Amino acid sequence: MVITVAMVLGGLWWLQKSQIITLPFTELDEPRAKVTPKTTNIKPQIIIAEHLSAGDRTLISTEGTPAKKAAVKAFASGNYGKAASLLEASLKAKKNDPEALIYLNNARIGTSKSYTIAISIPIGVEVNAAKEMLRGVAQAQQEINATGGIKNIPLKVLIANDDND
Repeated sequence: MVITVAMVLGGLWWLQKSQIITLPFTELDEPRAKVTPKTTNIKPQIIIAEHLSAGDRTLISTEGTPAKKAAVKAFASGNYGKAASLLEASLKAKKNDPEALIYLNNARIGTSKSYTIAISIPIGVEVNAAKEMLRGVAQAQQEINATGGIKNIPLKVLIANDDND
């Protein structure tokens, strides 16, 4: 878990240093110098929200069931109870779907106070490796929340697709 937290913090630091995102707690009182990058070798900016999900979008398209698709819509609209029951149905049909299990655990928490961690995985290029990583994360989340969470606060997981970049 310490390694995961270190990886997430390192990733956030890198994204902030690369000026892909701005973290609210890193703003300085003094203005920063504006740097105009050369336009010859610039990669298109990634829309970060499309690569993050706690249950409001499916990141692994190969693991979909109709119930999971409906659950994602319910989760996105804030109907966590409906999302949880649909995800339970999806897991009955496809027991080995780690993304659905993480989303189910997150839906059960809903808007309650929780700790949130992010896991960065290469879904776009290494789907099987990504699913294996998610299985470990889903199992850890399940075990932590089943024992009452961390000091009685449940754990949510945010999945970040880094496309192995």
